[in-house]
Amino acid sequence: VLIQELINNIAKEHGGDAILNQQAGDVRAIGWSLVELVSSLDDEFLINRQFAAKGIEQSLGVRLEELGYRFYDARRDRAVGLARVRRVLLGKGGSR
Repeated sequence: VLIQELINNIAKEHGGDAILNQQAGDVRAIGWSLVELVSSLDDEFLINRQFAAKGIEQSLGVRLEELGYRFYDARRDRAVGLARVRRVLLGKGGSR
């Protein structure tokens, strides 16, 4: 089970990285994958949250910490900032 989780984690990490590399610098092109990237901000693995946050910040020129989101926070501590990120970037009221 642990090995399968590690494999899944690596696959998600590289999948998000591939999206960001393909779309780097083109905000309109990243729109289709933004929902997935924002969803990754709540991933159970810190490394995935970090890659997603970095990619969103670089691609969109935003600072997620200014919205109250920190990738290294515990889930309950990320909740308010994540809801704000969803509202600002996706136009959603904080729901998934």
